[in-house]
Amino acid sequence: MSESQFDGTKFRLSQPESFNNKNLKLQGWLKKKSPAILKGWQKRFFMLIENEGYKLVYFDDDKTNSKPKGAFELSNNIFIEQAGEEEFTIRFPIHILIVQFFINIFLLYLIYFTLY
Repeated sequence: MSESQFDGTKFRLSQPESFNNKNLKLQGWLKKKSPAILKGWQKRFFMLIENEGYKLVYFDDDKTNSKPKGAFELSNNIFIEQAGEEEFTIRFPIHILIVQFFINIFLLYLIYFTLY
């Protein structure tokens, strides 16, 4: 298992559990900003899962039986707001994720803001 750190909260990544439809809230292709300065945006398959809290898990491809590439632990107090037909916002303490569909092909863009 690999260990990752996000905003001071440590968590472990493991083989994804068998997600049933009631736990899976949102899924689709996103582009996320790479932590490496020169790499730019990377296409990843994301899943928002509710299971004793929320977790945003992402993979290299849509074969979700593989090991996750990474994950974000989210607060239990998240709010998903529909901002339009092709855009929604996930709000949780300290962070805002704005996700927008692109030409109805379930390609999503992830914009991440940290509020201080």
